Amino acid sequence: STTSATTLTAITSSGDVTFATSSTLSTTTNVTMTGANTTLTAPTVTLGNVTINKTATTNKLTLGSDINLSGNWTNTKGILTSTSTTVSFVGNDQTISGSNTFQNLTKQATTSNKTLTFGAGATTTVAGILTLNGNSSYILSLRSSATPTQWGINPQGTRTLSYLDVKDSYNINSTVIDMSGT
Repeated sequence: STTSATTLTAITSSGDVTFATSSTLSTTTNVTMTGANTTLTAPTVTLGNVTINKTATTNKLTLGSDINLSGNWTNTKGILTSTSTTVSFVGNDQTISGSNTFQNLTKQATTSNKTLTFGAGATTTVAGILTLNGNSSYILSLRSSATPTQWGINPQGTRTLSYLDVKDSYNINSTVIDMSGT
């Protein structure tokens, strides 16, 4: 089914659902997928928490839009498809659970110290642009959900990184992440 609403209370799908609109799609609550294929298409999508629960052979979230996420991202073996979209983590302290592949990923600490926690033992791959920034006043901390178990990062494209405090991580990409001078 296709929905063209621009403000939603919550999105819970157990069957195939497409949300398409020419204006901003916004919900401050949760997107939960269980055994479904969900497509989000709008100029910008603002969401609370995203949960992809794999209960079927394929469970795919297709992003045709940039996402501003104020909550947490949880993926229990679902498939994320995004070709040129950016997922921006815009909340305070947030978590990425499970292994995920994003096209572009952004998290910034520009008005307060913030923490982005990654699932212990999981790998986050960013095929395009990885932007993780604090500034001289506010630090962005990157942490494992279970110290000292490492989380993996695989930045395959451009990296914009500054003012980070990183613990219990490993870079699985062959190109070294160089933070000198930031």
